[in-house]
Amino acid sequence: MKKRLVVLLLACVTVLAAMGCGSSTKTEDAGVYETETMDSDYDAAEPDEAVANEVAADEAASEEEQPDFSSYEELFASLTQTGEDKNREYMWKLLATEEYCEFAAAVKSSGEPYIYYLDNGKGLGFYPGTTEQYGDCLLYYGDYVDGKRQGEGIWVGACDSNNHACYYCEGEWANDMPNGQQYEQRDHARNLDMKYEFEYSHINGSIVYEGTVKDGLWDGEVIYTKLQDSGDHYDCTISFTEGKWNIVEEIYNEENEISSYDVTCGKGVLKNSMGVHIKESQLNDLNGIEGFCPAV
Repeated sequence: MKKRLVVLLLACVTVLAAMGCGSSTKTEDAGVYETETMDSDYDAAEPDEAVANEVAADEAASEEEQPDFSSYEELFASLTQTGEDKNREYMWKLLATEEYCEFAAAVKSSGEPYIYYLDNGKGLGFYPGTTEQYGDCLLYYGDYVDGKRQGEGIWVGACDSNNHACYYCEGEWANDMPNGQQYEQRDHARNLDMKYEFEYSHINGSIVYEGTVKDGLWDGEVIYTKLQDSGDHYDCTISFTEGKWNIVEEIYNEENEISSYDVTCGKGVLKNSMGVHIKESQLNDLNGIEGFCPAV
């Protein structure tokens, strides 16, 4: 009886072996499959890791390249208080100092804006200028959202010691650009002793625009005011469409040729009214906030 059981067991083992059960080949195949799957998953994960490493390297490099402006903390504090008070005259004084000019030159040299964030959701933003008329940088003080100018803010240009030009703009911002109501003042103050005592007398030759801006360009009716050194102010209403002048009337000379274009579409708010005429060369000019008017 025992011999028959042994024989039957041996027979079962033989049959199972013939069927491949417990075969080392199958186990090896499974091992290969598992290894291939793991390798495949690993290879698929490698690009993500490479991207992460590259981003980390870029961030580290950016931190290393970021200029250290910690020595200008007192200047930032003065600019912050002046910006909060919207005191453009004193702001212009600060932007004409040697300390600010040195700082602005460093920002322009870096090629990137520098933003000094404050605890109240606002910030001081220094943006390299595209012209030399108002210094190396234009200064923004106001609201920021996710690193972009959004809300209320002022936009200021430094006074140049050679031509005494000053720039100030105050109003609404959206999408990192002037959008909404704006007050803009451009001063060419020939009688400002900025180089020495910074004694401000009445500003000569100031031009003020008040109206609506769309993506940095005047759009719609604008109150145009000219401030004279004599104390007399003149104003009128002009209008733009996406930064371009809206022509009201063509002005002809004695030879019956167009000499200029009248863009005065209405009276201003002062008792002294004036008219604004432009030349043919100005027809295609884009008019808007400093730094946001692309060349045509």
